[in-house]
Formats: sequence, C-alpha cells, structure tokens
Amino acid sequence: MNKRQLRKDLAALVRHVRADISSEYRAFEDDTAPGIQLTVGANRTSWNYQTGDNSFTGGAYGYSHWAVMGVYRDTNSFECADDIIAQLVDQGAFDKPQSVTSFVLNALPKE
Repeated sequence: MNKRQLRKDLAALVRHVRADISSEYRAFEDDTAPGIQLTVGANRTSWNYQTGDNSFTGGAYGYSHWAVMGVYRDTNSFECADDIIAQLVDQGAFDKPQSVTSFVLNALPKE
C-alpha cells in the first residue's frame, strides 16, 4: 500500500465526513460538540471505513485492525489521517517502522 496515497486518501475521507456533520450528531455519547465517529479498518493491502456505530455491518468490520476517531468541524484532516495511521501501525496493520513519526514523515508529499 502506498503510504503517501493512503495519507492523502484518509485526509480526503476526513474532509468528506467533516462536511456531513449535522448539529445533532455526536461522535461519542459524552461529546457536547457536533461530530461523527469514523472507523477505518485495514490490512497490509486494503482499507475501508464506516461512520457511526455500525458495529457489525460497516465497511471496516471485515478487517482485523481498526482505528476509531471522532471527526469534528474543526478537525484537521491531515492530523486525523496521521492519527488513524498511527493507530493502525500500533495494531500491526502495516509493518512497524522505527517510529510512527517516520511512517508519517515518509508519507508526506515530497517537494
């Protein structure tokens, strides 16, 4: 899986989800700010996602490694993508680099 493209795709997904936040939505039960729960499931070759609490029926369910995030109106899409990747690396969805930071830095677009 191309790490740079994964980061871009996840950031685009976060922006898409962020645009759909309605005032009554909450990512988690204790939240006071509007948000949407985003779960990304992945393995070494593919990934999928689901929003909300779709426990057993969402697109991420078939994957053994999950990252769960709250997406809010002020969520930075690339920071959220980096957090998703870090969760998936910690769970073993991808080869663990020397550090999560190096994984993310290697995914940054080259200038």
